[in-house]
Amino acid sequence: MDPAVRAEIVSRWLELLSAHLPRMAGGAVAALLIAAAWARWGWSGPPGSSRAARASRLGAALLVPLALALAVRRASVVDDAFISLRYARNLLQGNGLVWNVGERVEGFTNLLWTLMLAGGMGISGADGPQVALALSLAALAAAVSAAAVLGRAICAPHRPSFHLPVAAAWLAVQSTFVSFGTTGMETVFAAGLVMAGAGLLATRDDPRGALWAGSALVAATLTHPDHALFYAVGGAVLLAPRALPLARALRRGAAARAEAGLPHLLAYVAPSLALVGVTAWRSAYYGDVVPNTFHAKAVALWNVPQGLAYALTFALGSHGWLLAVPFLAVCALPSPSRPARRLRAFAALATAVWTLYVLRIGGDFMYGRFWVPLLPLLALVLEEGIHDLARRARTRGRAPVAAVALAALVGATWGGMAFVRPGRVDWWIADENTIYPVTRWSPLEIDHTQFRLGRMLGREIRDRGIRVRLATKGIGMIGWYSRQPVVDLVGLTDRRIARQPVVERTRPGHEKSPPRGYLVRRRVHFVRAGAHPKEYDDLARIDFGRGTGERWSIVVYDREVMARIRDEVPGIRFTDFEAWLDDYVSRLPGTPPEQVARDLAWFRRYYFAHNDDPARLGVIEAAAKGGSTERAGPTVAAPASPAG
Repeated sequence: MDPAVRAEIVSRWLELLSAHLPRMAGGAVAALLIAAAWARWGWSGPPGSSRAARASRLGAALLVPLALALAVRRASVVDDAFISLRYARNLLQGNGLVWNVGERVEGFTNLLWTLMLAGGMGISGADGPQVALALSLAALAAAVSAAAVLGRAICAPHRPSFHLPVAAAWLAVQSTFVSFGTTGMETVFAAGLVMAGAGLLATRDDPRGALWAGSALVAATLTHPDHALFYAVGGAVLLAPRALPLARALRRGAAARAEAGLPHLLAYVAPSLALVGVTAWRSAYYGDVVPNTFHAKAVALWNVPQGLAYALTFALGSHGWLLAVPFLAVCALPSPSRPARRLRAFAALATAVWTLYVLRIGGDFMYGRFWVPLLPLLALVLEEGIHDLARRARTRGRAPVAAVALAALVGATWGGMAFVRPGRVDWWIADENTIYPVTRWSPLEIDHTQFRLGRMLGREIRDRGIRVRLATKGIGMIGWYSRQPVVDLVGLTDRRIARQPVVERTRPGHEKSPPRGYLVRRRVHFVRAGAHPKEYDDLARIDFGRGTGERWSIVVYDREVMARIRDEVPGIRFTDFEAWLDDYVSRLPGTPPEQVARDLAWFRRYYFAHNDDPARLGVIEAAAKGGSTERAGPTVAAPASPAG
């Protein structure tokens, strides 16, 4: 990592820390008091007594509405969610699982989530973004509930009369985890599947449990392909204690192999057939065995400096640095409990493998998103550690100081801090909840220029039957609401751009750009960027109106399309190029032929190559050769000055 970047990050942390110390102290004191009371009275009754169990479940149940309330408070639907929504809508409309109709490119990395969106939209008939919000909130509620259930099952061997739902409580108030409960993305859903797989491996020791664990982790992989790493970790945890016995049993018959655990392994591997089937379908349908996003995001390239910056911002901003050593210490503790041993093994190995992966690829442009799958594992390990330390202290007749201290440390990390500035990009990382906030739920309103521009393009252009091709970064909302063909400038949904080389390492996933002349060849009408040499840039500018954001340019001037926009959508301003050409022709006498030749080269790319206009072309070609500037046929009157 660049020392200057590291210094900036640490400086930001020190600046914020002083303001957050009272909040951290309050969380620590509250957790300490709760843990001390639990250590005193939570073990006083018989293990699993009905009254204590009901009280524990009631406490855990109250955490779900708390998590949902915090999520709704920061509600957002990020732009990337609309990419999946557009694929889902095209599928429902019979166009296939595509971004642009007729172009088979897998520009999403969440197949199962996209299919769930399609199912939700098809069954409910609700608007796509509202379906995405509902599924995100449901995934958050399910994850917090699952953490409570799995935590109780994993800690059961420690025999408390009242189970303390540390993991569920921490996840319910952990700002990053809760924030992704409304983004419309698959993040929390995939993390919940990883947690479920790990919990099933820990608490079940039968082939059916292995089958369910494998199914959960395969589903996580289908939700996000890189979660295959967690499936591999689960296989390693399941295989490790059985490898030698199974090797010895291979020569001793079926009974010996069954006793050594072969049915468990086969049951765990069985769901992977779904991955084989999806890979075959992907190859046949899209012509590639990996999503196009693998190429667009340059996953094959190393980007460790950015990965370190991504890790450091989250470790400091989430206060996770306080929990790293306790987590490793709990994982290293010996335990007579098989669920605890398996959970710790899975969590430790998964954390190591996943962290190396995130560091290698440079993390993500969304603050904390790639760390979300580890948060439930961290929380469950610390919860089990608190129960284990309390049991050890009681067994030895000592005060549970270590358990209470660990609980206080967990309490100090609740909430985290707004480390990346709201609405800004720092160190190529953004807190996208602050960029795409939901301001109204029904009908959905998002306070962002892309939301407003997308709706305007759909209402003013698409609904009038005008078809244009757009090119932009941040394709989600513009693509969803405009319902026009869209070329993604960073290549997520474009095979050609995705395979361009990375010239400079910048924001992860946003490092590719179109090759020269590509947008013209794709007959793109409008691009969100400057598209022409400086001397012609203003001539090609198009203004979509107030509140629609950044500068856009006309790439290909289609006279029929632009005439309809000029006549039917007066709010969109641009230079009428045909009228401007007539004015240009009137000024040709005395213009140096070499200047006319330079202009003509651009005019061809911008206009003449796409429109049949021999009269104007002939006059300008003649002037470029030093000939007559007279033009046969009628002349269109030029405005006194170009419009717009």
